[in-house]
Amino acid sequence: MKYSFPHRLMSLVLITVFLTSQVWATCGGGGGGGMGGMSGGSSKETYTVPWKLITPEVQPKEGLAIYWFPVSDVEFKASSLRE
Repeated sequence: MKYSFPHRLMSLVLITVFLTSQVWATCGGGGGGGMGGMSGGSSKETYTVPWKLITPEVQPKEGLAIYWFPVSDVEFKASSLRE
């Protein structure tokens, strides 16, 4: 089966994008200034998240819902997610 020039060009572009995408990646910091990844600094800057407990009766109308299921009560009490 012979592929046309646009198919070959698109394949070449996709291969180039996938192989060079590592250049654009941040080192775990997300690029938001949270000092994540390999910054090497001794100060640990973090963002405070306004956690809210929701019940099945109350559904969030907007925003992002993150579900966290701690394995034990000890993990829940010791987690940095509660700070």
